Amino acid sequence: MRNIITILLFMISIITVNATNYYVATAANGGEDGAGITGAIDDPWLTVTYGLTRTTSGDTLIIGLGDFDEGINQMVKPVGVSIMGTMTALDTTHIISSYVAGDFDGSIYCSSTAGTTTNDNSSISYIRFTGNNLTATRAIYVRYRNNLEIHHCTIEDFLVSGITLSASRTSYPNLYVTGLKVHHCIINNSATLFGGVSGYGSLVLIGTDSIFVYSNTFDNTARATGYNGHSLNFYRNKNHQIYNNVFYRNDHEITAEGTKYWNFFLEEWNYRGNGQFYNNTLYGLAQFSLGGDDNQIVAGCSYGYKVYGNQWLNSANGNRVYNGENRTAYAITIEGGGHQKVEIFRNYIQRFPWGIEMSTPTSSDDPEVYWKQNWVMDDIKIYYNIVENVGYADHAFSYGIRLLNETMYDPYYNTFSNILIANNVVTGNNGGTYPGYYGIDISGNGTLTDLDIINNIVYGFDSYGIHIEEHSSDGFTLDSCNATYNLMNGNGYNTVYFESSIVDTNIDITTGNITDAPLFVGGSPFDYSLQPDSPAINAGIDVELTQDYAHNLVPFGLTDIGAYEYYDEPLTGTRVFATPDATKTKFMRTTDGRLIMIIQFGEASPWTTVSSGLCYYRKGERDGMYVIDFSNDGGTTWELDIVQLELDEDSIIISIDDGVAGYRHEVRACVYYIDHELTPTGFDGGVEDTDWETVYSTSVI
Repeated sequence: MRNIITILLFMISIITVNATNYYVATAANGGEDGAGITGAIDDPWLTVTYGLTRTTSGDTLIIGLGDFDEGINQMVKPVGVSIMGTMTALDTTHIISSYVAGDFDGSIYCSSTAGTTTNDNSSISYIRFTGNNLTATRAIYVRYRNNLEIHHCTIEDFLVSGITLSASRTSYPNLYVTGLKVHHCIINNSATLFGGVSGYGSLVLIGTDSIFVYSNTFDNTARATGYNGHSLNFYRNKNHQIYNNVFYRNDHEITAEGTKYWNFFLEEWNYRGNGQFYNNTLYGLAQFSLGGDDNQIVAGCSYGYKVYGNQWLNSANGNRVYNGENRTAYAITIEGGGHQKVEIFRNYIQRFPWGIEMSTPTSSDDPEVYWKQNWVMDDIKIYYNIVENVGYADHAFSYGIRLLNETMYDPYYNTFSNILIANNVVTGNNGGTYPGYYGIDISGNGTLTDLDIINNIVYGFDSYGIHIEEHSSDGFTLDSCNATYNLMNGNGYNTVYFESSIVDTNIDITTGNITDAPLFVGGSPFDYSLQPDSPAINAGIDVELTQDYAHNLVPFGLTDIGAYEYYDEPLTGTRVFATPDATKTKFMRTTDGRLIMIIQFGEASPWTTVSSGLCYYRKGERDGMYVIDFSNDGGTTWELDIVQLELDEDSIIISIDDGVAGYRHEVRACVYYIDHELTPTGFDGGVEDTDWETVYSTSVI
């Protein structure tokens, strides 16, 4: 009898009952290829390559324990066939490949007819793939296939790429592959920048729609500098989400001979909208780049790109010069053209020479110049980020947040509009010889309309906190610029520099700017929230942002400067809820369905919050605009409404918009706590759902 591994028996119970399961085992465990071998659990095949030739759509090929050296053979996966390794312990199913691929294939090859897409409805999982000392080109290549999931795989030592998921770059511009997922994988040492190969990157996405990449680890540090390719290399994608991943890269990719190569965590060209990159952790002074010349928001997408909640972590500032060659290292860059509705927010960026950049390269009809076109960007928002310890270790010029337009030659031109840089904390004091030079720098040409640099804290830079100039005498027209309500402290110059050669209209670079010490909480790790007596509290202006760096709601009209809103009451303390009392609180619905809350508190309970789906947003005992979060349908849907609360000695006037009358009641104080959702059993332990409905349904007018 064949010595079949017992793990295969376990695998039967986890496969769909109606699927046909086939098995691959090592020779020691009874594996054998050839006529008469059925692939049954007691008659397994020997190689994955052969097993895939014997399977059809709906089948699952289950690979047992051990090493499976497939040599130079390509493993062609039919449509609808899943490949699964051993689940009891990761990396115990090990496929070794030496297949040398062309530009459009890989060791595991999943491809359908060009110009159309096919639903694959399958997965590749629980397998360790090794490229046999970089002899194999790509591990997994998927082309024109939808609905394929790759998970719990380790991919290592492939020369060019770990995983490629692709439609076409240009031949079919409106065709996308959809429903793809890559998650819980480890991809090590599987990308190159050297040798003129195409399609390089640990993960390559081309022409995808609605792909999810999450909970993976990408490590591109094993090769000599100059030979480690991109972690992520993307082109023409939409509705993609990249989240909860960890990335490792070297600080530069300049070879020992002084040849410079780009060093990217992600390089994405010509996105098509609704891209998201969030909650990732990135180690090394490498770049996240949204580039290209034809970025668009296509039908069905509502924004260009959102980058948020990520951490770029570095223990030291890097050099500008390596092996005799200069390099520029920025954490996030938006470069090229066509960028619209891009938001960069709530990111933490540590010890980069350039934190966040918007840039355009030179365009010219000179045949020696690559680009030959105009550049346009509109509606770019950079807000509630912390850019910390900016600077090089060996060079003076570095920037926290920068807009840079390289020289354009006639007939080419830059047109930028609606740029918001708000509520960021940017620090240049890095403890080295060269602190950051400018905190926020605008070096522009062409035309820029509506530039707002507002509510930022800029601290510890060698020169100006905020610096606005014409780039290289190129000609710069700036219409409507507000560099206002910023706190600049500890810089060489705590003022806004504005170059006189700029052709400007509607410029304000003084209103609300202050130079006092920000009074951060501090500590280790450093806490950039504000102490109670910080001059930044209530010193800002509303810019229609809703959540700060810590996800706290931002008040309307009472904004703090910096990345954190200050709260009088601790947000983590005991939350008190009061059942609505008809003698103190009334809920009245207007004839048009809008809900009004009327609240009265006595001195015995000055800090009570009604929890019936309605919350006040208050910052101590101050006049201003506050937010009510309310529902007209028992908590199924929620809306926000703004009310004006005018405080006097013993009363508050609550007036709702749209001409609804206000009501005067005695109020001592009320406080907002972050409790956002009404649950089926109540509002975080407060009023039950049925009670809530009774309160407002009996108060309808």
